[in-house]
Amino acid sequence: MVCIPSKTTTRGQRLHTPKGLEIRKRLAKDNPMAYEPTWRRRRTNLGVLYYKQNDYPRTEAAYTETLEIYKRLAKGNPQAYEPDVARTQNNLGLLYNAQNNHPKAEAAFAEALEIYKRLAMANPLAYEPYVAGTQNNFGALYTLQNDFQRTEAAYTEALEIYQRLAKSNPQAYEPNVAVVQNNLGNLYKAQNDFQRTEAAYTEALEVYQRLAKGNPQAYEPNVAAVQNNLGALNFDKNDSPKAEAAYTNALEIYQRLAKDNQKAYEPKVAGTQNNLGLLYNAKNDYPRAEAAFTKALEIYQRLAKDNPQTYEPEVAGTKNNFGILYNDQNDRPKAEAATAEALEIYQRLAKDNPQAYEPKVAAVQNNLGNLYNAQNDRPKAEAAFAEAIEIYQRLAKDNPLAYEQEVAGTQNNIGALYYNQNDFPRAEAAFAEAWKSTSVWQRTTRRPTNRR
Repeated sequence: MVCIPSKTTTRGQRLHTPKGLEIRKRLAKDNPMAYEPTWRRRRTNLGVLYYKQNDYPRTEAAYTETLEIYKRLAKGNPQAYEPDVARTQNNLGLLYNAQNNHPKAEAAFAEALEIYKRLAMANPLAYEPYVAGTQNNFGALYTLQNDFQRTEAAYTEALEIYQRLAKSNPQAYEPNVAVVQNNLGNLYKAQNDFQRTEAAYTEALEVYQRLAKGNPQAYEPNVAAVQNNLGALNFDKNDSPKAEAAYTNALEIYQRLAKDNQKAYEPKVAGTQNNLGLLYNAKNDYPRAEAAFTKALEIYQRLAKDNPQTYEPEVAGTKNNFGILYNDQNDRPKAEAATAEALEIYQRLAKDNPQAYEPKVAAVQNNLGNLYNAQNDRPKAEAAFAEAIEIYQRLAKDNPLAYEQEVAGTQNNIGALYYNQNDFPRAEAAFAEAWKSTSVWQRTTRRPTNRR
């Protein structure tokens, strides 16, 4: 579900600008009944605009001010204004989720859901779709928290509602069925439940392919996206032929769409080329892997000239992929150059946004450590592993479920380094730390230790 703007009829000139809103706000103080409803609608729409521009402080200010007005109006006329309260809470939940402020996101979604469920009892046709949409938002929130049990419950309730509504109105609700099936597929994939993943993706794909026959402009992008997901699933299952077929189908659609809308679909072309590069590299088909990565990098570098904030991370990710490719070919100098360039970009980005990019810095440092270790450059390998461990340990304090496994993997790498240097005391200490981190992660996930 996306942020929902307020709708108004078009009659004469509208005051959409911040200056215009200030005029409406001033008029509303003197005549709230006449001007306050119009002013708060404009304020909501401005919040949606700020959200699309990633201007989160002004988005929050706009939504919060609007919410206060709707709550006040709802006290006198709940029938008219409670739906607006719920919609604004939903928008706030999406905002807080985008900011990784999960407690506030959950509180906002919960208030929206409570209102929609109550309204749906009296008018299910009007409000059950909103119940389903808010449950879908909860599913996305719980996914980010790795709370798979609550994620599945939320998506399942959303799916049940949409499937029921689609029986009476397939044109309106089948797209929503496909969205939630795709989300469930992503959930099951994260749990390595490949059978249910494939079933969910396949159902989503079948719906989108059928819809695309009648409206290709609207639904072909969704077909490509699910094909990409099926490619990733089959890659994880080591089914290279099916993975390649799915990625190739997605690429063909994106390339065709990019001819008419380069801005929207070139990034999708690049992402799919990256996926194909990873697949070809895993198959040891290095020429095709390099060709695919090269096409992806060319697109991302061109896009980054005009929009570095969005596309420099993609440049870094593709450079890191090149580093892995060259390392697998034992071309150490080119591997080091590509990985070092990826690291430089991520380190620069992490200065302004450490929450988003410090994990990338750690991952690339770990890759460099492995590369230096293969070159028998033990001091540089140790330094790279040590920086990765420091970052992962710091991140694991707040999010053990996400990062304790990374701590364990990197401790294991540095332990192997010490072992090969016959530094057995430090090797033992590192291996012990790796086991400790694995134990913490297992307790966090409540997963038993695999026994063989």
